[in-house]
Amino acid sequence: MLLNPKQFLVRARREGWAMGGFNIFNLESARAVIDAAEELAAPLLVQTSEGAVKHAGMENIVAIVRQLAGRIKAPVALHLDHGKSVELTRAAVDAGYTSVMIDASRESFDENVRETRDIVVYAHARGVHVEAELGTLGGIEDLGEQSGRSMLTDPDQAVRFAAATEVDAPVASFWVIAYFVLALKRVYGGSWADTLVRGTTAVVLDIAAFLVTGAALVYASLEL
Repeated sequence: MLLNPKQFLVRARREGWAMGGFNIFNLESARAVIDAAEELAAPLLVQTSEGAVKHAGMENIVAIVRQLAGRIKAPVALHLDHGKSVELTRAAVDAGYTSVMIDASRESFDENVRETRDIVVYAHARGVHVEAELGTLGGIEDLGEQSGRSMLTDPDQAVRFAAATEVDAPVASFWVIAYFVLALKRVYGGSWADTLVRGTTAVVLDIAAFLVTGAALVYASLEL
């Protein structure tokens, strides 16, 4: 049986732990995360992206996850991750998802509120948990310094958004990764592509050096 995750998320916040959410795209990946939940006796969010829905089919995903979840004692919720349209998100509710995310974060604030509120009313009437985003988790092409800052969630807007929509789980954009890349750009300069290549290369070389040093120390200790 698939469950609404709200009670477990509330408990996790109160007790200081996290409910893991893992994206799946087929039978094998679904079985892997659900088997892990059973082994650890841990509540689980099985998540699917729009791409996974297109790949496997929404009804097939629901059938697979419902069947696998029915075999274990750990609570399992099925979550639509970043639903970009009201139509897709409603379809997930109708198909049997117990949690959905409506992501209208690239729309204006008022339109985001309108679309989120539409889904909240529709989903709550059917016992489904709702997540929504305010602010944007953009791609590398969005990482200009000014545009990066404009995509951060405004705290005052977040309060208004939560009150107006009554969403269960509002998502804020902190842009940790974006500002890591911006920091690399300040160090290396040049184009974004050059920044990413040089920054990534430096990180990989550091990891390689660490592994080689560790292997040498292990070998030396064995020789002794």
